[in-house]
Parts: sequence; structure tokens; C-alpha cells
Amino acid sequence: MRGRLTSGVMPGGATWRTGRRFFRVAPVLRATKARAFAPNAVEAAGSLRIGPAYNKTGLPGGRLKDGEIAPGPKYPRLIQFRLAPCSPFRQVAAVVPAFCRSANGCMLAHAFRRLACGRSPVHRSVHGPLLTRGSDPFAMYWQSNLPWAGGEDGGSANRRSSQRRVIMGLASQRDCVRGMVSVFLLAAAPVASAATIYVDDDAPSGGDGMTWETAYTDLQAALAAAAADANIHEIRIAQGTYRPTGPGGDRNIKFIPRGGLSLRGGYAGVGEADPDDRDIDGYKTILSGDLNEDDGAEFANRGDNSFRLLEITEGVVTIDGLSIYGAEDTAAYIQTVSVDIGSCTFLQNRGLYGAALSIDAYRELPSRIHDCRFFRNYSTSGGAMLAHGAEIVRCVFVENRAELDGGAIGAQEGNWLTVSDSVFISNSASNAGGCVLVGDDEHKTVRGCIFAGNSAGGTGGVVHGTDGSIDLVNCAFVGNTASQGGALYSGSRLINCTLVENRAIDVGGAFLPYWDAVSSSLLWANEDKQGIDEHAQIFAIEHLDINYSTVQGLTGSLGGEGNIGADPLFSPGATGHWSMNAVFDPESMQTTLTDASANWTAGQWAGAFLNPDTSQGRQSLIVSNTANQVTVWGDFAGLGATGTSYKILDIHLQLTSPCIDAGDPYFTPDPPTQTDLDGEPRIMACRVDIGADEVYHDGSMSPDTDSDGVSDFCDNCPLISNADQLDSDSDGMGDVCDNCPLISNADQLDSDSDGIGDVCDNCPTNWNPDQGDVDVDGLGDTCDVCPGGPILSQSSKVTASDASEHDEFGAAVAISGGTAVVGAPGFGYGGAAYVLVESEGTWIEQARLGAGTGICQGGIAVDICGDTTVVTSIYQNSAYVFTRSGEVWSLQQILAPSPGAYTDKFGQSVGINGDTLIAGSPLNDDVAADAGSAYVFVRSASSWFEQAKLIAPDGSTGDKFGNGVAISGETVIVGSPLDDDAGLDSGSAYVFVRSGETWTQQAKLVAFDAAAGDHFGTSVAVDGNVAVVGAPWARGPRSDSGAAYVFTRNGSSWMLEAKLISVDSPWATGFGSPVAIYKNMVIVGGPDGDDEVGPNSGAAFVFVRSGVTWTQQAKLTAPDADWRDAFSCALDIGPTIAIVGARYDDSFGFESGAAYIFEGNLSDSDSDSLPDACDNCVEYSNSNQEDADGDGIGDACDGCPNRRIGDVSGDALVNGDDIGMFVTVLLTPRAVPYDELCAANINNDSVVNGLDTQLFVNLLLHP
Repeated sequence: MRGRLTSGVMPGGATWRTGRRFFRVAPVLRATKARAFAPNAVEAAGSLRIGPAYNKTGLPGGRLKDGEIAPGPKYPRLIQFRLAPCSPFRQVAAVVPAFCRSANGCMLAHAFRRLACGRSPVHRSVHGPLLTRGSDPFAMYWQSNLPWAGGEDGGSANRRSSQRRVIMGLASQRDCVRGMVSVFLLAAAPVASAATIYVDDDAPSGGDGMTWETAYTDLQAALAAAAADANIHEIRIAQGTYRPTGPGGDRNIKFIPRGGLSLRGGYAGVGEADPDDRDIDGYKTILSGDLNEDDGAEFANRGDNSFRLLEITEGVVTIDGLSIYGAEDTAAYIQTVSVDIGSCTFLQNRGLYGAALSIDAYRELPSRIHDCRFFRNYSTSGGAMLAHGAEIVRCVFVENRAELDGGAIGAQEGNWLTVSDSVFISNSASNAGGCVLVGDDEHKTVRGCIFAGNSAGGTGGVVHGTDGSIDLVNCAFVGNTASQGGALYSGSRLINCTLVENRAIDVGGAFLPYWDAVSSSLLWANEDKQGIDEHAQIFAIEHLDINYSTVQGLTGSLGGEGNIGADPLFSPGATGHWSMNAVFDPESMQTTLTDASANWTAGQWAGAFLNPDTSQGRQSLIVSNTANQVTVWGDFAGLGATGTSYKILDIHLQLTSPCIDAGDPYFTPDPPTQTDLDGEPRIMACRVDIGADEVYHDGSMSPDTDSDGVSDFCDNCPLISNADQLDSDSDGMGDVCDNCPLISNADQLDSDSDGIGDVCDNCPTNWNPDQGDVDVDGLGDTCDVCPGGPILSQSSKVTASDASEHDEFGAAVAISGGTAVVGAPGFGYGGAAYVLVESEGTWIEQARLGAGTGICQGGIAVDICGDTTVVTSIYQNSAYVFTRSGEVWSLQQILAPSPGAYTDKFGQSVGINGDTLIAGSPLNDDVAADAGSAYVFVRSASSWFEQAKLIAPDGSTGDKFGNGVAISGETVIVGSPLDDDAGLDSGSAYVFVRSGETWTQQAKLVAFDAAAGDHFGTSVAVDGNVAVVGAPWARGPRSDSGAAYVFTRNGSSWMLEAKLISVDSPWATGFGSPVAIYKNMVIVGGPDGDDEVGPNSGAAFVFVRSGVTWTQQAKLTAPDADWRDAFSCALDIGPTIAIVGARYDDSFGFESGAAYIFEGNLSDSDSDSLPDACDNCVEYSNSNQEDADGDGIGDACDGCPNRRIGDVSGDALVNGDDIGMFVTVLLTPRAVPYDELCAANINNDSVVNGLDTQLFVNLLLHP
């Protein structure tokens, strides 16, 4: 039975806009006859109005009655719902997609604009259907033209007062404004010519096709007629279902239009008042492969369907307004011709390469696919289409799937491809490219598109393209997933894109690039197995050029300029729980979800993103919302169950976002009309914003407070005049108001409020504006426990005698007395470790260990105790123990766990103390996959045997227990950095103690402020009753800058004593990656630190304990530091020596490596927690260092603690006032107080006599 709606709701609904977003309404299909109507100017009371009240005909304003025809055929037909000024929906305005007509066809037009109360919209020239909403449900209005700027309705161009915009919008001004909708509503049709024939399956049989009344009933008959008559250029097809052949027919038969022909569907056909009336969704014209009409709603019984429905191999062909369903071997095959396919729906087609479309064309024969929908198509590669040469515009791809690559589009074999203003939701590929597979070296361009909830089992949740390049401009990537490169795994140029909450199971949560350029793009909250750090946002395999972008966890290692790591401040979203099960509509491919407790504004969330079940990561684009319902693209019925928690994400920027005016300062829109995703001009103020959203602000919002000619919104120092805007460190803060003008510190953190930024302050925790530093050790006197001189100073740089590139000498280091061992896992093919000894102040190489032992990549971890050293090889699952006799080292034994696999990474970490050795095996699977373990070996005589295997009692998958190990006496500590107790990968550490030959867990250590992604337990160290645990991604002075935690043991209880951070380290330094301890001194590495030299040059930080207080006493760097040296990737410390590795130093070739020796007096004779070099009383314990008379001698050692020598009067000076008192003491020593007596005893011989007199005179003359 034929279905024609004259009122009511079209399946799928239309899309319209409030503020900044889309929302979806059920469109009116037919309120009046399709005729040319004059505009009307006055809306009914309470109605919704869009556009100015403007009547160009001069007719009395008023509402047209249903079916009323205004005079004059010259006006194009415009459908308008209207919004009353200052109504609750006064921010709502929409120009909804419809078809603009020309003599040769139609084009889908779309514009989104908002009418702020009392103003007219931004200028757009619009001819074609304009859809708005009236006060009575879905009432229709007609208007010929909109005076978008000025005119009788007077206003200036609309300047939006809120941040609500559409996620998709206009890219440029066109005669017919571009757009995209959830339905395709056509309100006008071209005039039929004599070259048009008609097809209607409801027409009487035997017709000649020249009119609707005599239409062909079979499309094949019409195609045959057109093939025989070159004058026929168009076939109009009425609503109905058309198959290539009848039931049981040959599956190879297909529709084959000749060149120069146009096939257009969506007409009312015979039996209707106006058979030429066209409404593509209301009057569906279906080409079906279901020959036997038995497929069912889910196309389950499709084994007998047509292989192909359309084949186009000649001429220029137009396909418009058709629904193409159920083909088994590509719905439409196009080869070496130019086609225009518009306003079509491709549903449930299959194929080997491109289930809906397979296009094999060339630049000289461009094919254009526009305003189409691709739903649930499936193929081996290119789920919806294989596009070798095509332009794709304003299309929607939902739940298409590829068995191998390219879930929506496959684009390979040397041909161009452009995709613009399109939406990709929930497409998938089992291998690579959840949406797009890019191959070869032909350039591809994707502009103004939205990608949400797409996935790939292998690489590139959205795009995979290691062999080809692709430009991605003004696009949004949200909630996409893959094993590697959650959104992108490609060689790309990423410009003004936003990538948020994408996820990789392995690496590169958002972006895993090869050779790429990233500019003015925003990467935030993307995640991989290591958390949400910089590594997860963008993981560069090869060269990466990134500038003026926002990257979460930014460390500086990515290079480039103008990048920031500050929170982008997205617009607030929403969370809640569904109050009923979600409802999926397969007709529109949309799901509606309900939260009865919500009280949203209609259209508030249109264009935002929804995660319908926060226990997983899949997301979709919101099409519309009511007060308590949201509708999204795709089938989410299985996720939106009653009680399930959800989250709505809005990626628009707030007015206070640091991304505003922070993009590429040299950016020029190309073309000049280029817009953001909302269709707004790409530069609103002084320079482009970062990301896909350009925030509007005007002069009234940003005055020029300092009158320097630069508006406050663009001024890098808005309160102090600086017309030159000089910013030496490129941190966005002008030098005249920068508290650290030469070192980038956009946050201007100043913990002690002394006016000097922490990154420049030599004592950032104590107020010291004078920056006094007597010993010039870089540590301010007010913080320096040892202000008389540095605790450690660099004495030697050591390298391998046979150093060469890629050795990575310094990847592991350890020291014991005057002997050091340094790992070089890249040496030769097997790796090695070098033993160095100190001889008369010079470090010389004593031995190279590993050669001839069969070791493979040995030196990943090393340790030494006296004359025994251990060198591990994770690829052989072994630890090699060497011993020294005299000056000769020999292999004593090779240790291996039993059982164990090479994938366990046994030897990732190692520690030795006396005759006990511990080795970590972080990927051991005995407890669970990659849960980890550690093995204890003991030596008896000269033989080693396994004593215990340690595991975490509460271990679980992926914890990596054993990533770090350390031993001291009968105590070992084992790190488990990916333990999830306090959040994903928050981390922990376990302490075990030995009694006899039995090891038991004594404590599980966690950070008091533990958070997801901290990686607490990456490194560990222990000395007696003090343990240190590194957490390189914990929050320090800045997000992800890292921390180390000190724990002390009292009896059998462990408690946190201190959290160590370095406030002069930049973001994500890796602070805490390695840690080491010797008594009351801790050294912490930050190998990823900037250190004012370059990314990853690295630094190490020395902390000293006084009482229970730990303070940073030194920052160690390499005097010849260079970028990416990774200085402090490994370190160790002893009584007088510290050693620091720099595995990527290039002194003897790329990444040959080096190690640095630092020496100092670290001994503490009186055990008062202060090295003797810093102690004002070495003989007696005095951790408080009290010195009442300020003479530099601690009171505990000072025979005269309250008076300086010679200051007999006690006024803190030695002068004439002391003479009389000195004489008194000299004459009557027994009658004076002790303080006067000791001050007069100049020579400290316990007697005041003539010997002291001469010395006293000398003090007077030479104070």
C-alpha cells in the first residue's frame, strides 16, 4: 500500500539549531501545496520566529492559511517555522536542509544561524527552503528572501551572546547554503521537459512513460527507452520499490543507465493531487536487491539477492533521491566515468570492495557524492565505499563495517579523495582504519567532519594511512578506539582539529603519526595503556612538527613552539542515569534515550557528544534533545539500559579557555571564507583559536585596559602597557609582566609569592626576592642546608672505550665504593655492561661484561655490591652474575626463573645486597596476564639458587608487579606501577621481609593522593628503614610533572614521611622515573625534563633530610647537556659518589650514551642527617644546626654559644664598648658571668690573661 503523509512526523526527523548545536525535530512533510508563495511578516502570538519580519511583496503581514497561494510565481519556495523575539527559544534559529533547484537538478542546501533577541541574523543569501517552527505544532510559513543584514528589520549582523553553536555548519557562503540533515526534505522540483520520462509501479500497465498517467511501471523498461532515445535526459521515479528482475530471476541483472542520464526518485506519482510533488523521505523510491521479497527487516534471508543494483560505465550520470538496499556485491559500481550521486540512502549492502559504492575514477572525471546516507553496509575493505577519485560532501556514515580495512571508506591506488562536512558514527574495521583507509602517495583531504565512536581492531580508529598522506582540517574526533592510534594512525597534516577521549589499547590514544605536521589542534583526555599523559595524546614514531597546539601532559619532548598543556576548559556537559531503556529506530538509524530527572532546554545538547554508558568508551553525536530525552546517531539500545550512567560532552570552548587566540599566529584562512565546525569565521579576534571551535568575542568584551593599542583579549600583558607584545619565552605572557621572562611558565606559578616564578626561583618554597646564593650552587641561601658549598659537584664524564652509535651507554647504572657499572643494552647485537673504577681521581674502564657469554641486549638493568655485579637480559629471561678477583671479572652464574618465558621480561629490574639478589619480571602471567612477579636468589659459597618467588596477593591483569625492585638487608620492595587500586594505573609498591628463608609481605605502599595514571611504583629504592617510591606521572607542581614518596618504618609499620617534588621542573619531566637513596639523601631523576636546554635533556634532583623534613639541596645537570640526552634515566648514590646515566648522549654517535660522576662528602659522622660538609658541628649530633651567636659554629660544639669571641659586652659587636668589660674580666674573672668570661677567653685556653689581651687588641683593630 502506498504511503503518503499529508501532515505529521517524517521518520527520522529534520535537524535544526539552538545556540551552537543541532537538535532534531520531526519535520512537517506537507503543510501546503508546493507552490511559489510570497513572504509573510507577522507571526502568531507565542509562535517561534526565525528571520526578520520582512515582506518584500508589500502584502499585509499575516500568516498564510494552509494551501493559500500568494500572488506571483517569481518567489522561490521557502518553508519556515518562526521564532518569536524574546521567546524561551529566542536563541534558536535554523535553516534546515532542503533541495535548491536548478534546470539540471537539485542540490541539498543547509544553513545554520541563530537569531539573538532583537538582532537580525548574520548575512547569508538564501534561496530555497527555509524550515522553522511555528507556535502550533509544525505550522508552515513561506518566504521568498531573507534580508539577513540590515533591511527593514534593521539590525546589524548577529553577534552571538552565548557559546552554544552547531557542531557542523557553513564552510562558505553559496547561492544555496550547504548542509546536512537526518532526513532529506525536498520542497521544490525542476520543471519537466520533453526529455523527461516517468516510472511509477502503481501506474496502469502499458504506458509509454511520457506522463505520470502513462508512466512505465518497470524501471528497466524506462532505461531501455532512454538507451534507444538520446533525447531522453531524465527519468523520474515515483515512490515504490523497484528490483532489477523478478522473483527467482538472474542475480547478475542490474540497472545500467547510459551516459548523460539522470535518475531521480522521491516523487508522489499517480493517485496524488500533484504527482510531481517531491519529498524524498516521504515518497521513498527504493532500488532493492531483495528479488524474492523475503529478506525481512534485518535482511537476514539475503542469499538470493541481486549481486549489483547499479552499474555506470559510460558518460556523465546523475543519481538523485534514491534509497538503495540489499545488494550482495556492491550496490553501485562506477568505473572511469563522472557521476553525481545526491540525496541517496544506501542501506545494508554488501561487497568485496565497497559495499554501497565502488568508484574507480580519475581527477579528469570527478565523481561527486553529496547529501547521502550510508547505513550498515559491509564489505571486506571499504565498508560503505571504495573511492578512487571522488568528492564526498555532507554525507552521514553510520555503522558501516569492513572485515579488513576502511570501515566507511577505502581510498587507495593513486587517486585523489576529498571529504567535507560529513559525519561518521560507529563505523568499524577489524584491522585498520575504522572510518578511512588511506594508501599510496596521492593526497587526500578531509575537512569539517565529525568522527565519533568509530573503531578498528588494529590501527587507526578513524584513519589508517602509513603509505599515504592526508590533510585533516577543522575536524572533531571523539570517543574513537583502536589498538594503536585510537583516532589516527597515519601520515597527516592536522590543522584546527579537536581530538578528545579517544582510546588506544596499546599506544597513541589519539594520534600515532609517522611524518606529520600538527597545528592549532587540541588533544585532550585521550588514553592509552600508560594513561592520559602526553604519550597518550600523541605518540610520534617518526618526525613530528607540532606547533601552537594544546596537548594534555605536555612535556616539551614533542618540540615545536607555542604549545600549551593547560586545561582547554570545554563547556560544561552533563551526567546522569537513564530512567528507561533506550529505543532504537532502524528507519532513521537513531536511538532515543530518556532521563526523566533531567530538565534540559530543548536543543541544548544538539551537536554535543554522548557516552550512553560510562563503563565503556563508545560515543555518538547528539542529533536533538527535549527536556528529558536525547537522540543520537546509531544503535545504542544495548548500552542505554535503565539505570546506566551516561555522560554528555560539549567540546566548545568557554570564554576563559586558554585555547582562544592561541593558535598559529601566522594562520590565514584559505579560502578567506573558511569557518570552524559551526560555520563561523575562522579568526574572530587577533588570531585563530586552537581546535575545531572558534569562540566569538568582540571589543565590548575585551577593552584595552592599559591603552597600548592591543585589546585585552589579545594582549599578553593587559594591565601593563607593552605595544610590542614582546614574549621572549613564548609562554603567552608578555615580558613586562612575566615573573620568569626567559623560561616558559604560562601558569606563572609563584609558590612563595616573592614575585619570581617557581621555574626561575632558586628557592621556590621560601620568600627570597633577592635570590641570594652565596655558594653559587643554584640553590638559594634560604633553602640551602649547606650554603657554604655544593653537596655534589660533577667530576667526570665517562663513556665506553669502544663507544658507537645506538649503544645507549648509561641506560642503567650502579655504584659500590669506588666501582661503578654501566649498562649499554644497544652495544653490538648483544648489549654489554662496563665496569669503571676510580684511580687517583680518574675513572678508568676495568672490564666490559657480556661479550662471549651469549647475552642478548644485556645491560637493561645492572647492580653491584662489592666484587659482585649482576647484568640482566630481558630477552633471554636471564640475569648474569659476575665476580671480581683482583682486577679480573668472570661469569659466576646465569640465573633464570623456573618456569619462565622470554615475554615475562625477567630482569627488567634488579638489585643485589651481599649474597641476596632480586630480579623483577613485570610481564609474568602466573597470577594474571602481565600481573608480574619478582624472584629472590641467594648465594651459598659460589652457587646461586632461587629462594622465593614474590607476587602481589591482590595482583591483577596488567599490574606490572616487578617493574622496579630494590633490596636492603632482609627487606625488599617491589613496584607495581599499573595497579588500579586508586584508579587506572595509579600504582603501588609492596614491602617484603625475610625471616630465616621465608619471605612475607610486610606492607603495601600507596600514595596518600593517589590518582589514575600516576604510575606509582615505576621505580623504588630502600635503605634500612627508609623507602622511596617514584611516581613519574603524579601531580607535582603541575599536572603529570611527577613525584617521589618517602616512607619510614617503625617496627613493622610503614608510614609516609614526605612527598618530594621539584618545583623548578616543567610539565611531565618524568620526575620519579628513577630514584636512589643513601641514608638521609635521596636522588630523583627527571629524564624527560627540559632543563632550559631542550626537550628531554634531563636533570636529577638531590634531597636531604633534616629531622623529618626533606628539602631539595641540588639540581644536577650535564654541563654539555643537549636535547633528548635523557640525563638521569638511571642513577645511583653512595657515601661520596653519585652516578647519573644519559643513555641518548651523542658524544660518539647517535645515542652512543654517557654517564656522569658527581662527588662530594656525603658522610655523616654524627648521624644527625646532615652531611659533614654542611654540618656546623661534625662532632656532635645537632640536626637543628642552632648557632645562637651566628659565628658559624653550632651551639653543640661552640664553647661560647651565646657570644661571639671578643664581644664581652654582648651587643653583637667587637668595639670600644667591650674594653671596660674585658678589663673587668681580666682583673676579676671569678666575679663575671660565664658568657662574658668565654667571650674574653680569646685563645680558648680556659684562662683570661695577658695572652688574650693582645688578641683582643687585634680584634679591635681588625674586626
